[in-house]
Amino acid sequence: MNNNEVLKNELNQKVNELSFFLKLNNIIGFLPLNLKETLTAVISELNKYFNDCKIYIFLKDDERMQVYNYDLKDTDNKLHLLDNLSSCRVFKESLPVIAHDIKKQTGCKNRCVSEGTQSYVCIPILHGKELLGSLTLESRIVNSFKKDDLKLLLAIANQLSLPIQRSNLYSIVENEKKQLEKANEEITFLNQELKGQLEELKLAEARLIQQERLAATGKLAANLAHEINNPIGVILSSLDYLRNYLKDDLSKDINEDLDTIYKHSKRISNLVKDLLLFVGTDRNYNFFDLNEIVEKTLELYQRRNNAKQITVLSELIQNELIIKGNEIKLQQVIVNIVNNAIDASSDNSHICIRTNLENQKASLEVIDYGVGINSNEIEKIFEPFYTTKKMGDGSGLGLSIVYNIIKEHEGSIVVKKGDISGTIFKICLPIYNKNLKIGVEI
Repeated sequence: MNNNEVLKNELNQKVNELSFFLKLNNIIGFLPLNLKETLTAVISELNKYFNDCKIYIFLKDDERMQVYNYDLKDTDNKLHLLDNLSSCRVFKESLPVIAHDIKKQTGCKNRCVSEGTQSYVCIPILHGKELLGSLTLESRIVNSFKKDDLKLLLAIANQLSLPIQRSNLYSIVENEKKQLEKANEEITFLNQELKGQLEELKLAEARLIQQERLAATGKLAANLAHEINNPIGVILSSLDYLRNYLKDDLSKDINEDLDTIYKHSKRISNLVKDLLLFVGTDRNYNFFDLNEIVEKTLELYQRRNNAKQITVLSELIQNELIIKGNEIKLQQVIVNIVNNAIDASSDNSHICIRTNLENQKASLEVIDYGVGINSNEIEKIFEPFYTTKKMGDGSGLGLSIVYNIIKEHEGSIVVKKGDISGTIFKICLPIYNKNLKIGVEI
């Protein structure tokens, strides 16, 4: 072969190499492919160019060497004795490892070549000083890799570093994005929890203020009731004597005045009784079924004809609701709330008393469909002497007494507007085991 033919062959070889490299450069640098598609395309083109070689790309995965090869379908590699980075010569030295004849050169002691391999080359894939992986070719021919092949493989490895680094950066960004989303979710959850705790604190503060008000009012009421009770007793006794024994000796006008005085004195006496009940501490508690108390209360209204012709209905849970408390006081609670409901309801309407088991507590609801209650009145409704009724129709102690009785029984009472109209009073009380007589753990 003359010199011209040699030069022509070398020129053709260079053109083929340049054409091949440009094709790979287009795949790596310009096509909008993800890393898996890019590496698959690169390996496919390398197999065409180095048709007598097996080609592998290893990617650094934490402290392991993970093989990528479209024939192996991303399975764990069996091409190394040990898969940790410290055992790989390319990863330790960041330099190419070439074995022209594996019978004479060991190359990397950790390398397990495929059956029939006579020579191989491992090219590090570097991004600056950072090692990203390696490009490995195995050949069945001794001295298969020439100087020009090594130059081409080094250039290809250098190009491969770009999509691998880009993919690594994208993975970092995606992980940080997920961490930010997770952090945002945690912050949102914590904000919701904090909001709930703040609401609970506000409610607890409101309850504490209410209890302090009731305690102060109770102390004042007790002193006032005892101071008034004695003179009122004397007045009523004197009036009884005048009306019963001297009635005939007195004029009609005087008797009418005595009746008026007696009526208002009796009202004062009843108010004093309410005050004493408001601060009462009767702790005579027994175990009983809440449904039975409701039924006894309903009997009172069935026997009594109310002028407004209002029907009191009941929806009672079939199961027993065993609670511990004072039956008379709890019946007074129901009567007081039902009476308020009757006062707020229109003629020929109805009221519903409902019992249920909610969150291991006995619940009792009194529902009316009357005029309802304003939002600004709900906060004050349990305060002593507060009333929405006309002057003379109520003392304003009824719901304060109800509130105190429920608190004595370690329960809760809330009032809210009905779904369409009217008002709902809801009471929750601790439920007890009938046989053991112990409170259910909440």
